[in-house]
Amino acid sequence: SYDDNFQSYGTQKNPPGWVDTSIGSSKPVAGGLYKTWPDPLQGNKGPNIVYGIKSSSGKPEGNNPRIGTFSTLTTKTFSGSGRFEYRGRFIRTNTDSRVGFSFFSSYPEQDKYYLLGTWTQPSTGKLTMQLFAFGGGAPTGTLDSNFTPEPNKWYAFVLQAEDSGGKTNIRARFWLDTNTEPTTWSMKAADAAAGRLTQGRMGIWSAVKGEVYVDDLAWA
Repeated sequence: SYDDNFQSYGTQKNPPGWVDTSIGSSKPVAGGLYKTWPDPLQGNKGPNIVYGIKSSSGKPEGNNPRIGTFSTLTTKTFSGSGRFEYRGRFIRTNTDSRVGFSFFSSYPEQDKYYLLGTWTQPSTGKLTMQLFAFGGGAPTGTLDSNFTPEPNKWYAFVLQAEDSGGKTNIRARFWLDTNTEPTTWSMKAADAAAGRLTQGRMGIWSAVKGEVYVDDLAWA
């Protein structure tokens, strides 16, 4: 299990075990691309400390979010045998900021992962939380949550993944951090492909522009 609110590190620090990479790269791009910072809603002297990045990169093209950067916790590997759950909070500061969460990732050694992150809906142009797979997986089902996190608001999420019945079953929900957690799932999918992912590391993703931060991450 893993549980961290990032308070113990102070600001502008690199929490141990987190490795920052570009998408498609098997090598760290720059130690400290992601750091601990003051909560953007509290100002530089605010008491809450969060983890994230002040500037993102990449130009979106089509329905293929192979841009931006990851920060991956390399000290722990999680299995979908039984059920894996990933919880936390997140915020983005720009209407085009892309924020997301990698799970069952093989970074930094291999380019394989699931990604739950903001991407453009082809029909509406809205940025919504959507599910993607790279390196062998091919999930089907409700891959688009139709949930749009507005800039400069903290949101909570929970993501569950389970290796069961020859499938990797994935579901997720999101809500405004000040609200009560909903009881329904906004995304439900399953991956039965031969290359489906059943274990790996967890991390965060950002792309395009603006600041992206996470807090109160817990994995078990």
